[in-house]
Amino acid sequence: KVDGAKITNGACIEIHKSGKVRVNVGVGNLHEVEWLPGGVFLSCSNGRNLPLPFSVGAYGDIVFEEIVLQIKPGESLRFRMKNSDGIEFGEIFVFSYQ
Repeated sequence: KVDGAKITNGACIEIHKSGKVRVNVGVGNLHEVEWLPGGVFLSCSNGRNLPLPFSVGAYGDIVFEEIVLQIKPGESLRFRMKNSDGIEFGEIFVFSYQ
């Protein structure tokens, strides 16, 4: 969700004049390996790596809530999971602002 509205991958949305946006990102663990805090992060193309607040078991879900980001018109944000070795994995979610 972005500012409370559900969006789809590849969407282009309008931003507030402030350029700040609140993002909730839901991620599902589709494997039999448990994700542990400090070992897996939500990576954002703006350089932020958001750590897991708790372990996510096999086939479990997590929602990273109320991530506040500053963004400029025409800029895109990309989210993907990353492990502690810097290797990205899983689905890539991208959206842009106008």
